Amino acid sequence: MKVALAGEALIDFTSVGDLRFQGYCGGSPLNTAIAVARLGQQCGYITQLSTDLFGERLRRHLEDNGVDTRFVLSHPAPTSLAFVDRDGEANRYQFLLQGTADSLYAPTPLPVLPSETAILLFGSVSLLVEPEATSVTALAMNHRDRTRSKYSRLATTKIFLSMTRHPGFYAACADALNEHLMERRLHELESLDARPGID
Repeated sequence: MKVALAGEALIDFTSVGDLRFQGYCGGSPLNTAIAVARLGQQCGYITQLSTDLFGERLRRHLEDNGVDTRFVLSHPAPTSLAFVDRDGEANRYQFLLQGTADSLYAPTPLPVLPSETAILLFGSVSLLVEPEATSVTALAMNHRDRTRSKYSRLATTKIFLSMTRHPGFYAACADALNEHLMERRLHELESLDARPGID
């Protein structure tokens, strides 16, 4: 697994008429995983899928496109849904995320990436709901810390945050991540201050 992606897995319903919608497998990290696999790269996805008909379809979509699903968990909660209404001027979104299988992602312990993993990408609306937001952020932080260890074979791993243009996302994402990032940064600064010869 050279590339790992973590985040939501949902069904996008796009408006095709008055209260008529066409469903697609989606979630921006999941779509990225599909694209990476189609380009011939070893790619894995990290999430939790429902055992309902939508979850089964998402798992089949990943597997049919050659995405490694060893870190994809199963849960009886329903699949996350997103509805998009296009009116010609702007898109209107409705997300149904609370209490869904991927939003409840909270494995103990968190997965450990294979040593050959070179890229970890995580996001995007998965950072808006708990406990998934905390779990995905902790996963990224854990592997960031591993890349900084001189003993780690993950020393070249690149970690990226996937964002979305959905209105209000950036502010909500900042609120969700701020506590985790500040805590880690303060810890790093305290560690530097404690080193001999550092003024």
